[in-house]
Amino acid sequence: MRKLTTLDNGLRIVTHHMASVKSVSFGAYIDVGGRDETEEIHGTAHFLEHMAFKGTKTRSAKEIAQTIDNVGGYINAYTSEQVTAYTTRLLAENVNIGVDIITDILQNSIFKSEEFEKERGVILEEHGMYLDTPLIMIHWHWMGTAFPNQPIGRLILGKKETIQSIKREKIIDFMQNYYHPKKMIKN
Repeated sequence: MRKLTTLDNGLRIVTHHMASVKSVSFGAYIDVGGRDETEEIHGTAHFLEHMAFKGTKTRSAKEIAQTIDNVGGYINAYTSEQVTAYTTRLLAENVNIGVDIITDILQNSIFKSEEFEKERGVILEEHGMYLDTPLIMIHWHWMGTAFPNQPIGRLILGKKETIQSIKREKIIDFMQNYYHPKKMIKN
């Protein structure tokens, strides 16, 4: 049975217990994506998703990965037009580790300048890979045709020029403006 709980600060928590399963999926889903970006910062939601794993006030990027790996877990994220999600899959006994890591990423990411520049390169490589994938390009061509001159009709990754020029402060501002309890669902 699924249960929705809304905390006083507006954070929504969805739970679904399955007695026969010994693992847990935990995630934070933020009601923000490509549709929320202006042309000037197009690609910011996706860039932010990448930066979240690059270190916090309490953990390095390596420590984030190792903490999950040490218990045989899995961590990932994705950005769409409507949502940015950060997810983990773990044994049920390790759910607190997943909650701690995702919470740390969402509250304490530090966006080190050197990591920011490295990740810019990773995203530009990803951009090239997407441009070389016909199925993805057909999808984005269709979206651009169906929703011309609208954020939802643009490639989630952003334009190459925007990725090359976006400033670290714009990513931080985007997170501060959109990553708050009323826009989040914990599942």
